[in-house]
Amino acid sequence: MSKLLFLVLLFLFTYSTTAQELSSYDSFQDRGIKNFTKGDYDQAIENFSRAIDVSSRIGDGKPSSTLGFDSTLETSNTSEIRVVDLRTADAYLNRGRVYLFKGELDRAIEDFTSALKIRPTLANAYYCRGTTRLAQKQFDQAVADFDRMIKLEPENWNGYVGRGVVRFNMGDSKLALADLEYAKKLAPKDAIVAYQLGDIYRELGDFNGAMKEFEFAIKRDSKMAQGYLGRGMVHLQLSEPDEAIADISKAISLDSRLPHAYANRGLAYFLKGNTDLAEKDFATATALDPTIRPEIDSYLAKLKKS
Repeated sequence: MSKLLFLVLLFLFTYSTTAQELSSYDSFQDRGIKNFTKGDYDQAIENFSRAIDVSSRIGDGKPSSTLGFDSTLETSNTSEIRVVDLRTADAYLNRGRVYLFKGELDRAIEDFTSALKIRPTLANAYYCRGTTRLAQKQFDQAVADFDRMIKLEPENWNGYVGRGVVRFNMGDSKLALADLEYAKKLAPKDAIVAYQLGDIYRELGDFNGAMKEFEFAIKRDSKMAQGYLGRGMVHLQLSEPDEAIADISKAISLDSRLPHAYANRGLAYFLKGNTDLAEKDFATATALDPTIRPEIDSYLAKLKKS
């Protein structure tokens, strides 16, 4: 089953600390990270919101000119932010990541843009906003964000991976491969780079190249679900449903929040004639991402005709 290529979400939360005793800001940031890790996303958002509150004050005043405020950056609500601590940008970035994970994409965009208003050189905010715009299929804007990240951190492979995935979704496989292969040169041992490159090879029908990258990703990080999912999708495309089910089930055991994992395992079950298990997986996939159902139905129609 083909799919819109997405980036593996990197939730490397960050916050700045000082040598002083842990402040209330640091405490809220720490709680937010811990609550996200536990799966309590609403509480994590509350924690990061409190971190924003204690490090800034909301009103109609203009941002301090000493903070490097960039008025050329797009925003929806940053005119209401009066920052008293640059660390507020980290809190916005962290809260935006939780919104992105929850699928609240507009809120994520607002928070990443707020972070960039405060710290225009915050490369990770461009990465996160570009990833969100990829999910919204705002490809031109996503490329622009990854371009900005690359300009700020030309040796950071994340920018090239992000831009490559967007370019592939825009139909430019040549430039996409160039970006991913350059990322591979920058990070030849990174599992995420291998997975993303393998996913593009798979979409292009280079199953040998894809399998090589997925197996490398699994070897480098046996707990990364996407490596098994990618390899399972290759088995599915090669009409090897048993192998596909084994790999995708492993992916689900590592991360049960991947809608395409359930959708593709459902297709594998369908190929084996296990329609009850297939429908159960399709229902789970749709619950996780309601937009996936038309894609499932399209592939089922093709399989029924074959």
